Amino acid sequence: MSASEPTADVGTTLLFENERLRVWELLLGPGETCAPHRHLHDHLIIYAEPATMRARLKGRPVLQHVEDGLVSYRAVGRDGLPPHQITNVTERPSRHFIVELLGPSVSDRAGEHEHNGRGRTEPIPE
Repeated sequence: MSASEPTADVGTTLLFENERLRVWELLLGPGETCAPHRHLHDHLIIYAEPATMRARLKGRPVLQHVEDGLVSYRAVGRDGLPPHQITNVTERPSRHFIVELLGPSVSDRAGEHEHNGRGRTEPIPE
């Protein structure tokens, strides 16, 4: 796989896997960008610490400001999500966890993030 080809590995370290779940840790240093990846399974994302990430949402650049305790769920649909990357834009390491729910998605189409409100998204002018 080339460096720019997306992977299904959605974290930096696989922490646990069985027939129903796969749990990843994603650790990014200050200014670090994760490898391009695709979410192929419905999943939860859990932040135990505050973070600010640069990403693209619906094709537009955004900053995602995350409070500690953010929990977000997303159904990816039959085809999974398009490839993407996130960049840690803070001066401290960022660490969060992704829990993949293995098996078919509960939806034919990708859904929006459902979350507990502990974060906000801010557009970045292009």
